[in-house]
Amino acid sequence: PAAAAIAHSREEYYHGKLIVLAVHAGYYAIPGSGEFAADFRTTAGEEWNTDFQLIAYPSGMINRKEFNGHRVLGSEEWVTDIAGIMDQSPDLNMLILKNTYDSVSRTVNSVIYSQFLRSITGSYNITVCVMEDNIISAQDSVSIIIHNYIFNGVLRGSVNGTYGEILTASVDPSLTYLGRFSIPINSNWVPGNCSILAFVSKSDTKEIIQVIKKKVITQ
Repeated sequence: PAAAAIAHSREEYYHGKLIVLAVHAGYYAIPGSGEFAADFRTTAGEEWNTDFQLIAYPSGMINRKEFNGHRVLGSEEWVTDIAGIMDQSPDLNMLILKNTYDSVSRTVNSVIYSQFLRSITGSYNITVCVMEDNIISAQDSVSIIIHNYIFNGVLRGSVNGTYGEILTASVDPSLTYLGRFSIPINSNWVPGNCSILAFVSKSDTKEIIQVIKKKVITQ
């Protein structure tokens, strides 16, 4: 909870320039019994946990960039490291044009645009995820149990694989890349609390260069 408070306070402070995704993975994400039976694990989250070698919790990554030779950062480092890159000029713009939710099939159709702002080398992937806010469940906070803790920004899964799919193998700033995704919303999720999150990353290093999110149901 203390680390979540830091992350979400930064999200509020930067007014839409920072998106926090809470990934539950590793030993402490294994469900218990009774009020601790909720399972927030995902295939993508467990593979990221293994691939990026997270061994202490809570830990975080900021765009999967390295800071002082490390990608995995303790919560005490987040404020300074986020501030250090917040004003960098982006290489890419992203827009989720619309999400159209069908309540009968519990499917959302998402249209996502990406446009590079300059010529940069390398191949780039796009990963599309579902995240959910306002999940109420028990949380063990070191010395006390919070029986009705509110979990926000929880990863519910990747739509197109752990590391997504190729957006382009050769960047062309004159093009706008369009992706259409049909995304199932699990019966255990509340559609009104869910958002579609998409990010573009370097295919080789996995570093994230841009991210966008939009609620599944918009008023």
